[in-house]
Amino acid sequence: SMGGYGAVRMGLLRPDLYRKVISLSGALDIKLATCYFKSCGYALPGDIPDLNSLRSTDVDINYCLNSLSTSPDE
Repeated sequence: SMGGYGAVRMGLLRPDLYRKVISLSGALDIKLATCYFKSCGYALPGDIPDLNSLRSTDVDINYCLNSLSTSPDE
């Protein structure tokens, strides 16, 4: 779900506030989720940018995870 995505994203962006986060069925790959919604015929907002432009931003869970794992320990 998008709630699972949001929980994981917030946990990765704010590790100072969240020790652990869990998603049981989160839509963690925004590109894959958007393709799925389109293939099912769901109407998506017109302001969604080119999905490739979301890679390597804080919207991309993999980017957030890699940024966290490469940050120096405090």
